[in-house]
Amino acid sequence: MDDYARLLGCSVRTLTRAAQTAAGTGARQVIDARRLLEARRLLGHSGWTARAVAAHLGFPDAADFGRFFRNHTGLTPAAYTARKEHQED
Repeated sequence: MDDYARLLGCSVRTLTRAAQTAAGTGARQVIDARRLLEARRLLGHSGWTARAVAAHLGFPDAADFGRFFRNHTGLTPAAYTARKEHQED
């Protein structure tokens, strides 16, 4: 959250309060929801690899991204991509 607050020119506390006011939830949850939405879009429709998505979304490595994605969706990035490809057939 430090990076996002710095990019927005505010403190983490201000970012947290703004997220709570605007979305009714914490800044971390807002950020995670947005990252997950973008990850799903990139994996499901653009053909990006998990490694490329991880780098694009600012994860330190593909393994961290894989854990994040699996914790939020119940699927690995590869399984999600395979499922989306199968649905489009």
